[in-house]
Amino acid sequence: MPSFEEPDDAAVHAAMQSYTKQQSAPINSLYDIARVDLDRDGKRDALVLMKTPHTYWCDWGGCPMLAFQARGKGFKFISRTENVRGPVFVSHDKSSDWRKIITRASGTHISDRNVVLTFNGLTYPQNTLGAPTYGAEPHSRIMDKFFR
Repeated sequence: MPSFEEPDDAAVHAAMQSYTKQQSAPINSLYDIARVDLDRDGKRDALVLMKTPHTYWCDWGGCPMLAFQARGKGFKFISRTENVRGPVFVSHDKSSDWRKIITRASGTHISDRNVVLTFNGLTYPQNTLGAPTYGAEPHSRIMDKFFR
């Protein structure tokens, strides 16, 4: 359970309304939300995996995943990573005090593989396709699992 007061799920939806408006995205955009403390500050941040309209958000490699940091009563946009496919695992390993994210990278011109998304101090990578391969099987380590 979070150790500090944190923004509620309604604040995630408000952040998403603002984000989709800035992107001029379809008003009927749907997404899944996972709340997890990415930066180890005791507040659950938000990972958002875009779903539909599929032809707007997604392509052959997957869909965008957004990361938002819990700040005060709201959320600050941190990153957008393209070509994400579930499941998404959040490791207990850290980089720049943020947890690493493990997901699948696949598509027509690459072999399916697990990749690690490492926070660089400002953001997570913009695309899974250039991310390094994650050597272990995510199921073999204790991690939080989202977007099954």
